Amino acid sequence: MKKWLLHINYAPGYAPEPEQKPVCRQFSRCEGCPYPAHGFLCWGGEDDCMRTRVKKLNEKELEHEDQSGFV
Repeated sequence: MKKWLLHINYAPGYAPEPEQKPVCRQFSRCEGCPYPAHGFLCWGGEDDCMRTRVKKLNEKELEHEDQSGFV
């Protein structure tokens, strides 16, 4: 029975460059937005995008907390 010994050579100094995060430049409001890094299309129209939707949801949540008395 033969046994094979496999040696894998690699370059120890090699390090792949990190992938660049996607950056959306569709609108001026996209500057500094954290959502393009998730890798999906974050905007849907001229005045609506993931950032504006999350902002609206957070505002509604704060309104609800104020009305219900919970903090």
